[in-house]
Amino acid sequence: MFSVGEVVDLYDHSLGLWRGQYVVMKSTASGDFIKIRNTGTGSQQFVKASSLRRGKCLPFFVKSLSLKP
Repeated sequence: MFSVGEVVDLYDHSLGLWRGQYVVMKSTASGDFIKIRNTGTGSQQFVKASSLRRGKCLPFFVKSLSLKP
């Protein structure tokens, strides 16, 4: 499983590719879901553990959604 703070990639089924770079966050969610945060935009989401892998990819985010100037 993944540890809080660990950098992971997310498999995007709609694009058919791995996207990086996400950080595993602390969560009280039960079941197979893990809370992650995009390091570029700061957006957060719950995803299935089976859609994650240890981080290998460069950061992926849509620049117009980024919180960074």
